[in-house]
Amino acid sequence: MSQLVHIPPYEGAEDYIFISYSHRDMQAVLPILYRLRDAGFRFWYDEGIDPGTEWPESIASHLLGCRVFIAFVSGAFMDSHNCRREIHFALSRGKDFLTVTLEPTSMTPGMEMQLAPYQSLNKFKYDDEEMFFQRLLSLEPLASCRQPEPGPEPEPVPEQDPEPEQTREPAPGQDPEPEQAQPEGGSGRGGHALRNAAAAVAAGAAGFLAGPVAGVPAALLAAALFKSGGEQQDKPSEQDPDAPAGDGK
Repeated sequence: MSQLVHIPPYEGAEDYIFISYSHRDMQAVLPILYRLRDAGFRFWYDEGIDPGTEWPESIASHLLGCRVFIAFVSGAFMDSHNCRREIHFALSRGKDFLTVTLEPTSMTPGMEMQLAPYQSLNKFKYDDEEMFFQRLLSLEPLASCRQPEPGPEPEPVPEQDPEPEQTREPAPGQDPEPEQAQPEGGSGRGGHALRNAAAAVAAGAAGFLAGPVAGVPAALLAAALFKSGGEQQDKPSEQDPDAPAGDGK
């Protein structure tokens, strides 16, 4: 009997089984209770009554709150006035009802008539006790009183390497596109201005060193060349499509 205390009776709002039994059958009932507990079933039994509690009130309240009623029937059970009252109360409240007959038992005609419509397991007829437990634990009325089994933990998602940058491959028989080289000295209007200025300076230096050309002093020749380069710098380049068009002067 002391071992039964180590199984805490269920107290809560979820579906549970009410266990009705004779204390004289504890050695036969105890292994079944442990199998129910190990399989995750919630159940209540009268060993859970606190000292000083009104026994009939506690029994009645837990009977009203249960989803399934299991009666462990035996000769001692039928001799117990309290066990028979529990059966009558459970049937009157329309509880899902199951009997587990522990031994061949004689019943009064009235009790036999009451229990006949309900499912019953004759434990004493099972040669293999494990077969009995498999049958009991798989009964559909008990399913809602069982804790759901924890599902498998999700597998970690493997880290993915970043995709490498894709380079454009030339089509078969086609040479790779050559890189476009920028002309030295720049391009467009600014590039022409620099080249014109450099040419003017070079011409002036040449005139200074070589002396008069066709009777024109070197200083006047250099000034003329420099002026010519400045006028060309103001003209838009033909290679710059966005430059404004000239007025024709």
